Amino acid sequence: MSLLAVVSGLSLVVTTPNAANAVALSTVDLGSAANFSVLAGAAATVPGSRFGGEVGAATAITSDGTTVFESTLRSPNDSATQTALGHARTAFTILKALTPTGTLTGDDLAGQTIVPGVYHRAAAYAMTSPVTFDAQNNPNAFFIMQGDAALNTAASTTMNLVNGAQANRIFWVVTGAATLGASSTFYGTILSGAAITTGASSTVCGRALSVDVAVTIGALNTFCLLPLLRDVQAILTVTSTSATFPDVLVLSTSGGSGTGVVTYTVVDGTASGCSITAGTSLSSTSAGTCLVTATKAGDGVFSARSSTVTIVTFANPTGTGVGSSAFTPINKLIRLVDTRNGLGAPGRVGAGRQIIVSVATGVAVPADATAAVLNVTAVNPSGPGFVTVHPCEETVPDTSTLNFVAGQTVANTTIAALSRAGQVCVWTFAETDILVDITGWLSPGGASRLTPIGPTRVVDTRSGIGGVRLGAGATMEVDFNGIVAAGSTAVALNVTAVNASAPGFLTVFPCSTAVPNTSTVNYVANEARPNNTIVGLTGGRVCIYTDWATEVLVDLVGSFGPTGLSYVPTSPIRVLDTRRSGTPGPGGVVGYSVRAAALGGRIPGAAYVNVTAANHVVPGYVTTYDCVTRRDTSTLNMRVGRASANGAIVPLSALRSCAWTFGGGDVIVDLNGWWVP
Repeated sequence: MSLLAVVSGLSLVVTTPNAANAVALSTVDLGSAANFSVLAGAAATVPGSRFGGEVGAATAITSDGTTVFESTLRSPNDSATQTALGHARTAFTILKALTPTGTLTGDDLAGQTIVPGVYHRAAAYAMTSPVTFDAQNNPNAFFIMQGDAALNTAASTTMNLVNGAQANRIFWVVTGAATLGASSTFYGTILSGAAITTGASSTVCGRALSVDVAVTIGALNTFCLLPLLRDVQAILTVTSTSATFPDVLVLSTSGGSGTGVVTYTVVDGTASGCSITAGTSLSSTSAGTCLVTATKAGDGVFSARSSTVTIVTFANPTGTGVGSSAFTPINKLIRLVDTRNGLGAPGRVGAGRQIIVSVATGVAVPADATAAVLNVTAVNPSGPGFVTVHPCEETVPDTSTLNFVAGQTVANTTIAALSRAGQVCVWTFAETDILVDITGWLSPGGASRLTPIGPTRVVDTRSGIGGVRLGAGATMEVDFNGIVAAGSTAVALNVTAVNASAPGFLTVFPCSTAVPNTSTVNYVANEARPNNTIVGLTGGRVCIYTDWATEVLVDLVGSFGPTGLSYVPTSPIRVLDTRRSGTPGPGGVVGYSVRAAALGGRIPGAAYVNVTAANHVVPGYVTTYDCVTRRDTSTLNMRVGRASANGAIVPLSALRSCAWTFGGGDVIVDLNGWWVP
């Protein structure tokens, strides 16, 4: 293989004020010299520095006990060093012979922007302030800097790589000595016919290769290990995206480059038992979706390339859509996380960080659970922000679960999709303590399905409906017998605390147990604070405990029993944001689609969403409804100057739902899943 391969179709395009030419470079092959951080044709002096690549010299190598060799320290003039020096000399000769295609201005590179090309300077290269290498969005671009004299950079000089420029595609090919100033940052491979010297405390993301003379590295230098030079493959796409359960789907791809082998990985999915056998055969143990990525390995020319995550759908044999799950309530509610005392996580969650919560461990919650009903609480945040609950995806989705301000305690319940490992991640914008409580789960083996109701107000203690104002430490029973069907196992509720006497909390729980160490609604004095919940019934009843005296409102949203709708979870998806589409005024209505294409031909009867109100100028509330009949209930209550959020089971009409806002302001809706027949 030649040390400089020229292949038509892989062009390095150069555009400068004075030239517009092209040279065809597919790679610059340094041979085995590419493995070295430092390679000297004479002696090498490398005390007190760190080297990511190999270090070798023709005569002697001087180091000390503080030198860190992350790769191989070669014996002077061993066979590997001799071979690498031969490869470096050949590359030096070939690169020096290339015809220049671009021009440079002035005697100093300081402040210049260099685009891809071959450049030549008879005089010395000087660099006294930052120089920018701009690849013009071509990740395969080369920069060849030929010089007949020296290369000198001033102390503390830096270099900028923009628009895809890569350090392993910059080559400084100089006849004279190369000297880098102290505390400088330098990118690229130096191929010098003379000595190479670097000042103390410099960072070199490149190589120092002197083909015939010594290399002297100052103390406290760091040499990054450059990746071997490879071209970027074409975009790789998984092309097999659907099958009928329980068939096996043979996966295939299009795109990519080179001769590397394609491998497939399952990263998540709503179907149970997504797995790959024999390299390309994808199967599942239920209908649903499997999320798959493909990776094509690199070869001698191309680096490895991965596809984006692809949704593969295993439809029911009837073709009616994906698999779904039913609900199982927990009679004794469980707190999974309380960072205040180290339960489930070691302490406060830092800004921009997340915790992993194991939910479906096979103990309290079965391992095949696809989603869980979680109440998530932020306690005493350090500043304003929000929490996002998601199934531990590679990137945090652009959605939110609850919003807070500094010092606030605020909760929201969500039906959270679980990862294949049965986990959720809780990410926070600002540092805060986090609580996570579970009231039930959804799985293929669940027995309780949703029947949407209303919403219907069953308790309003302000007017004596269902009870009177609760005193501090009091518990009320809410009887749903005669309201929901006989045999119902759970109810979906929206519960609101109004005009509390002091900051505190409500806990909604099955009446068969003592008050659990969990919370449902966290309130402050003289506010209306709602939260949704799904909670098991005992004898057709649920109980509500309050920490301090407060009025209580309860809206019934649905019941769970042997017949009805089952649930298909999804990773959170933003389906409405009026900050971008237009802010509604007082009494305004905004509609949105629940994007049910992923369900095949299955038509959902309801959806589960998270609704956030923001940027409102007067107090008020938001009501969600099917875009046809709006009832006299509220989904969330708004307070001026704060974003408020609440989860909701929303009815649908023609796959759409609507939100009505009392006082105007922005409405944001994130989709968490669908309720399907």
